Amino acid sequence: DFFSINMAKDNWDVISKIKSPGTIIMVFSKTTRCAVITIRDGHLTTYVEIGVAPTMRNTGGEMTQTGLLFNARQTPMKISMISFAVVC
Repeated sequence: DFFSINMAKDNWDVISKIKSPGTIIMVFSKTTRCAVITIRDGHLTTYVEIGVAPTMRNTGGEMTQTGLLFNARQTPMKISMISFAVVC
């Protein structure tokens, strides 16, 4: 609930939530970004991964992001990712 509540406070829209034994995956979006939060329960730790990337749109075979064109020959965009473990 912590991530759901705080992402909503920061104006992120919930796209999807997947729960399975030991794992929760949440997907959020904003106008120009998307975020994926994965939470995995370990024996004595909880692992959290948070990834944020620019939103891509397909416009007639080319991928665009905030007005810039990207194709397979250009440098891939940077993706922000953080991982950490919480020991209880």
